[in-house]
Amino acid sequence: MVEIPLCGVIQAGQPLAVLDGYEADESIFLDCSQLSRHSGDLFALRVRGDSMIDALVAEGDIIVLDQKSEVRNGDLVAAWLTEREELTLKYWYREGPRTRLQPANRTMGPIYVPAGEVVPQGKVIFVQRQLAYASSPFPRMRARN
Repeated sequence: MVEIPLCGVIQAGQPLAVLDGYEADESIFLDCSQLSRHSGDLFALRVRGDSMIDALVAEGDIIVLDQKSEVRNGDLVAAWLTEREELTLKYWYREGPRTRLQPANRTMGPIYVPAGEVVPQGKVIFVQRQLAYASSPFPRMRARN
């Protein structure tokens, strides 16, 4: 088992201002086989919002990020917007002098920022579904007596 610090919340929607640095309030534990080749600087964040819902990342889910992984176009990352001092969860695309942070929700548009004003904080390597937060599209059934 690997202990991974749960360091707070990340916004999957409009970017969220966060405190400087990550301090773990609690930890999650994952089997080593769930992390494959990743073993370095891992941390976890709880997702707030629904901008990544079409990527099956929902409100309340916990994402595990690797700070050391190289970020490439199309990777799901925690992106730090330096000028706004905000953190957001989006797909990463470097497009010349700017970076596009692309949500996975048809109702939301991308965020464009100058390349020098956004820093990837980690690449998502694992998503842990939190069903207690999920709402079902189906009506609740009552048990028969």
